[in-house]
Amino acid sequence: MKKISKFVLCFALLGSISGCAKPDERTVDEKFVDSLQEGLDERWELADTTDYSTDSFNKYLDAELNKIQSFKKEKFENQQLKEQADLYIDSLEKTKDITKYIDSNDFQFQQLYSPLYSQRVLALQEINKIDPLQFDNEEDQEDFDNLLEEADLLKSVIDLTNGIQFEKVKEDDEPEYDLYTADYEAKVTNDTNYQFDYYNLTINLLDKDGVVLEQTFASVNSWKKGETQRLSFMVAEKIEKVQIASADYSVNNNVQTGTINFE
Repeated sequence: MKKISKFVLCFALLGSISGCAKPDERTVDEKFVDSLQEGLDERWELADTTDYSTDSFNKYLDAELNKIQSFKKEKFENQQLKEQADLYIDSLEKTKDITKYIDSNDFQFQQLYSPLYSQRVLALQEINKIDPLQFDNEEDQEDFDNLLEEADLLKSVIDLTNGIQFEKVKEDDEPEYDLYTADYEAKVTNDTNYQFDYYNLTINLLDKDGVVLEQTFASVNSWKKGETQRLSFMVAEKIEKVQIASADYSVNNNVQTGTINFE
Protein backbone atom coordinates (compact mmCIF):
# COMPACT_ATOMS: atom_id res chain seq x y z
CA MET A 1 0.00 0.00 0.00
CA LYS A 2 2.87 2.37 0.83
CA LYS A 3 4.56 1.52 -2.48
CA ILE A 4 1.35 2.34 -4.39
CA SER A 5 0.99 5.63 -2.52
CA LYS A 6 4.60 6.57 -3.32
CA PHE A 7 4.04 5.72 -6.99
CA VAL A 8 0.87 7.78 -7.17
CA LEU A 9 2.61 10.71 -5.45
CA CYS A 10 5.58 10.61 -7.82
CA PHE A 11 3.28 10.40 -10.83
CA ALA A 12 1.27 13.35 -9.57
CA LEU A 13 4.44 15.41 -9.06
CA LEU A 14 5.71 14.58 -12.53
CA GLY A 15 2.37 15.54 -14.00
CA SER A 16 2.43 18.80 -12.12
CA ILE A 17 5.97 19.62 -13.29
CA SER A 18 5.25 18.77 -16.91
CA GLY A 19 2.06 20.80 -16.76
CA CYS A 20 3.95 23.89 -15.56
CA ALA A 21 6.69 23.62 -18.17
CA LYS A 22 4.63 24.84 -21.09
CA PRO A 23 6.54 25.78 -24.24
CA ASP A 24 7.06 29.49 -24.90
CA GLU A 25 4.83 30.11 -27.91
CA ARG A 26 5.66 33.81 -28.24
CA THR A 27 7.18 34.99 -31.51
CA VAL A 28 10.63 36.59 -31.58
CA ASP A 29 8.90 39.94 -32.06
CA GLU A 30 6.79 39.45 -28.94
CA LYS A 31 9.75 38.22 -26.90
CA PHE A 32 11.74 41.29 -27.87
CA VAL A 33 9.03 43.75 -26.87
CA ASP A 34 8.51 41.95 -23.55
CA SER A 35 12.26 41.93 -22.91
CA LEU A 36 12.53 45.60 -23.84
CA GLN A 37 9.87 46.44 -21.31
CA GLU A 38 11.59 44.35 -18.63
CA GLY A 39 14.90 46.09 -19.33
CA LEU A 40 13.33 49.53 -19.04
CA ASP A 41 11.71 48.50 -15.75
CA GLU A 42 15.08 47.46 -14.34
CA ARG A 43 16.84 50.56 -15.68
CA TRP A 44 14.37 52.94 -14.04
CA GLU A 45 14.51 51.03 -10.77
CA LEU A 46 18.29 51.45 -10.74
CA ALA A 47 18.04 55.12 -11.71
CA ASP A 48 15.86 55.76 -8.66
CA THR A 49 18.46 54.38 -6.26
CA THR A 50 21.88 55.28 -7.71
CA ASP A 51 23.96 58.40 -8.24
CA TYR A 52 25.01 59.82 -11.59
CA SER A 53 28.40 58.32 -12.41
CA THR A 54 30.19 56.19 -14.99
CA ASP A 55 29.60 53.07 -12.93
CA SER A 56 25.89 53.70 -12.35
CA PHE A 57 25.25 54.66 -15.99
CA ASN A 58 26.89 51.43 -17.13
CA LYS A 59 24.52 49.57 -14.82
CA TYR A 60 21.54 51.30 -16.46
CA LEU A 61 22.78 50.23 -19.88
CA ASP A 62 23.53 46.67 -18.77
CA ALA A 63 20.03 46.37 -17.32
CA GLU A 64 18.67 46.82 -20.83
CA LEU A 65 21.42 45.12 -22.83
CA ASN A 66 21.23 41.97 -20.72
CA LYS A 67 17.60 41.67 -21.78
CA ILE A 68 17.72 42.60 -25.46
CA GLN A 69 21.26 42.49 -26.86
CA SER A 70 20.89 38.86 -27.99
CA PHE A 71 18.03 39.88 -30.31
CA LYS A 72 20.56 41.36 -32.73
CA LYS A 73 21.08 37.80 -33.99
CA GLU A 74 17.40 36.87 -34.09
CA LYS A 75 15.15 36.83 -37.14
CA PHE A 76 12.02 38.94 -36.71
CA GLU A 77 8.71 38.53 -38.48
CA ASN A 78 8.27 42.31 -38.78
CA GLN A 79 11.29 43.75 -40.60
CA GLN A 80 10.50 47.29 -39.50
CA LEU A 81 10.52 46.15 -35.87
CA LYS A 82 13.87 44.45 -36.51
CA GLU A 83 15.35 47.67 -37.90
CA GLN A 84 14.18 49.73 -34.94
CA ALA A 85 15.32 47.06 -32.47
CA ASP A 86 18.81 47.15 -34.01
CA LEU A 87 18.88 50.96 -33.82
CA TYR A 88 17.80 50.86 -30.18
CA ILE A 89 20.41 48.26 -29.21
CA ASP A 90 23.08 50.09 -31.21
CA SER A 91 22.39 53.31 -29.29
CA LEU A 92 22.88 51.49 -25.97
CA GLU A 93 26.12 49.85 -27.11
CA LYS A 94 27.58 53.11 -28.40
CA THR A 95 26.54 54.92 -25.24
CA LYS A 96 28.46 52.37 -23.20
CA ASP A 97 31.57 53.27 -25.21
CA ILE A 98 31.42 56.88 -23.99
CA THR A 99 30.31 56.56 -20.36
CA LYS A 100 33.97 56.72 -19.33
CA TYR A 101 33.74 60.49 -19.84
CA ILE A 102 31.02 60.98 -17.22
CA ASP A 103 33.45 61.04 -14.32
CA SER A 104 36.28 62.80 -16.16
CA ASN A 105 34.61 65.18 -18.64
CA ASP A 106 30.84 65.29 -18.38
CA PHE A 107 30.55 68.07 -20.98
CA GLN A 108 32.20 65.83 -23.56
CA PHE A 109 29.91 62.97 -22.55
CA GLN A 110 26.82 65.13 -23.02
CA GLN A 111 28.01 66.24 -26.46
CA LEU A 112 28.53 62.64 -27.56
CA TYR A 113 25.45 61.31 -25.79
CA SER A 114 22.89 63.73 -27.21
CA PRO A 115 22.68 62.19 -30.73
CA LEU A 116 22.70 58.67 -29.26
CA TYR A 117 19.86 59.60 -26.93
CA SER A 118 17.97 60.94 -29.94
CA GLN A 119 18.53 57.66 -31.77
CA ARG A 120 17.29 55.69 -28.78
CA VAL A 121 14.05 57.56 -28.12
CA LEU A 122 13.15 57.79 -31.82
CA ALA A 123 13.62 54.03 -32.17
CA LEU A 124 11.53 53.51 -29.03
CA GLN A 125 8.76 55.65 -30.48
CA GLU A 126 8.69 53.57 -33.68
CA ILE A 127 8.72 50.31 -31.71
CA ASN A 128 5.79 51.56 -29.66
CA LYS A 129 3.85 52.35 -32.84
CA ILE A 130 4.31 48.75 -34.00
CA ASP A 131 3.63 47.08 -30.65
CA PRO A 132 2.55 49.50 -27.89
CA LEU A 133 4.20 49.11 -24.49
CA GLN A 134 2.11 49.41 -21.34
CA PHE A 135 3.57 49.51 -17.83
CA ASP A 136 1.71 48.42 -14.70
CA ASN A 137 3.76 50.71 -12.48
CA GLU A 138 2.44 54.27 -12.65
CA GLU A 139 5.89 55.86 -12.32
CA ASP A 140 7.28 53.63 -15.07
CA GLN A 141 4.39 54.58 -17.35
CA GLU A 142 5.08 58.24 -16.65
CA ASP A 143 8.78 57.78 -17.47
CA PHE A 144 7.84 56.02 -20.69
CA ASP A 145 5.36 58.73 -21.69
CA ASN A 146 8.08 61.33 -21.10
CA LEU A 147 10.37 59.47 -23.49
CA LEU A 148 7.64 59.47 -26.13
CA GLU A 149 7.18 63.22 -25.64
CA GLU A 150 10.93 63.65 -26.17
CA ALA A 151 10.61 61.64 -29.37
CA ASP A 152 7.79 63.90 -30.58
CA LEU A 153 10.02 66.93 -30.05
CA LEU A 154 12.93 65.29 -31.86
CA LYS A 155 10.73 64.29 -34.78
CA SER A 156 9.43 67.86 -35.01
CA VAL A 157 12.98 69.26 -35.12
CA ILE A 158 14.00 66.70 -37.75
CA ASP A 159 11.02 67.49 -39.99
CA LEU A 160 11.55 71.23 -39.57
CA THR A 161 15.25 70.98 -40.42
CA ASN A 162 14.77 68.67 -43.39
CA GLY A 163 12.46 71.24 -44.93
CA ILE A 164 15.07 74.02 -44.93
CA GLN A 165 16.54 74.96 -48.32
CA PHE A 166 19.19 77.67 -48.47
CA GLU A 167 19.36 79.77 -51.63
CA LYS A 168 22.02 82.17 -52.87
CA VAL A 169 20.49 85.66 -52.79
CA LYS A 170 23.53 87.84 -53.48
CA GLU A 171 26.93 87.34 -55.09
CA ASP A 172 29.95 89.63 -55.56
CA ASP A 173 32.63 88.15 -57.79
CA GLU A 174 35.72 90.24 -58.59
CA PRO A 175 38.34 87.82 -59.92
CA GLU A 176 40.73 90.62 -60.85
CA TYR A 177 41.01 91.44 -57.16
CA ASP A 178 40.70 87.81 -56.06
CA LEU A 179 37.58 88.73 -54.12
CA TYR A 180 34.40 86.71 -53.79
CA THR A 181 31.44 86.79 -51.41
CA ALA A 182 27.94 85.36 -51.52
CA ASP A 183 24.96 85.54 -49.20
CA TYR A 184 22.69 82.55 -48.61
CA GLU A 185 19.38 82.56 -46.81
CA ALA A 186 16.29 80.50 -46.07
CA LYS A 187 12.95 81.78 -44.83
CA VAL A 188 11.54 79.18 -42.47
CA THR A 189 8.22 78.98 -40.63
CA ASN A 190 8.16 77.27 -37.25
CA ASP A 191 5.29 74.87 -37.96
CA THR A 192 6.00 72.72 -34.89
CA ASN A 193 4.08 72.73 -31.62
CA TYR A 194 7.07 74.19 -29.80
CA GLN A 195 8.55 77.61 -29.13
CA PHE A 196 12.32 77.44 -29.41
CA ASP A 197 14.54 79.25 -26.91
CA TYR A 198 17.21 78.84 -29.55
CA TYR A 199 17.65 76.90 -32.78
CA ASN A 200 21.13 76.63 -34.28
CA LEU A 201 22.31 74.92 -37.46
CA THR A 202 25.84 73.76 -38.17
CA ILE A 203 26.27 73.86 -41.94
CA ASN A 204 28.82 72.17 -44.19
CA LEU A 205 29.91 74.05 -47.32
CA LEU A 206 30.95 71.58 -50.03
CA ASP A 207 32.84 71.85 -53.32
CA LYS A 208 31.94 70.01 -56.53
CA ASP A 209 33.72 66.87 -55.28
CA GLY A 210 31.72 66.77 -52.07
CA VAL A 211 34.66 67.91 -49.94
CA VAL A 212 33.78 70.09 -46.94
CA LEU A 213 35.52 73.42 -47.49
CA GLU A 214 34.43 74.85 -44.16
CA GLN A 215 31.62 74.95 -41.62
CA THR A 216 29.39 77.87 -40.80
CA PHE A 217 26.35 78.50 -38.62
CA ALA A 218 22.85 79.96 -38.79
CA SER A 219 20.68 80.50 -35.74
CA VAL A 220 17.57 82.11 -34.32
CA ASN A 221 16.50 82.86 -30.75
CA SER A 222 13.01 83.00 -29.21
CA TRP A 223 11.37 81.40 -32.22
CA LYS A 224 7.60 81.35 -31.65
CA LYS A 225 5.14 78.84 -33.07
CA GLY A 226 3.91 79.90 -36.50
CA GLU A 227 6.56 82.60 -36.83
CA THR A 228 8.70 82.91 -39.97
CA GLN A 229 12.40 83.65 -39.49
CA ARG A 230 15.25 84.30 -41.90
CA LEU A 231 18.29 82.07 -41.45
CA SER A 232 21.36 83.34 -43.28
CA PHE A 233 25.12 83.04 -43.70
CA MET A 234 27.86 84.43 -45.94
CA VAL A 235 30.67 82.63 -47.77
CA ALA A 236 33.99 83.98 -49.01
CA GLU A 237 34.60 81.37 -51.71
CA LYS A 238 32.50 79.60 -54.29
CA ILE A 239 30.69 76.51 -53.08
CA GLU A 240 28.75 73.80 -54.85
CA LYS A 241 26.41 72.58 -52.14
CA VAL A 242 25.00 73.50 -48.73
CA GLN A 243 24.59 70.58 -46.32
CA ILE A 244 23.08 70.82 -42.84
CA ALA A 245 25.30 68.83 -40.49
CA SER A 246 23.45 69.21 -37.20
CA ALA A 247 20.74 71.12 -35.34
CA ASP A 248 21.01 72.24 -31.72
CA TYR A 249 17.83 73.36 -29.99
CA SER A 250 16.23 74.27 -26.71
CA VAL A 251 12.57 74.54 -25.64
CA ASN A 252 10.66 75.12 -22.40
CA ASN A 253 13.11 77.68 -21.01
CA ASN A 254 16.12 75.46 -21.66
CA VAL A 255 14.57 72.52 -19.84
CA GLN A 256 14.69 70.38 -22.98
CA THR A 257 17.81 70.67 -25.11
CA GLY A 258 19.32 68.41 -27.73
CA THR A 259 21.47 67.87 -30.79
CA ILE A 260 20.48 66.02 -33.95
CA ASN A 261 23.09 64.99 -36.51
CA PHE A 262 22.09 64.89 -40.17
CA GLU A 263 25.31 63.62 -41.78
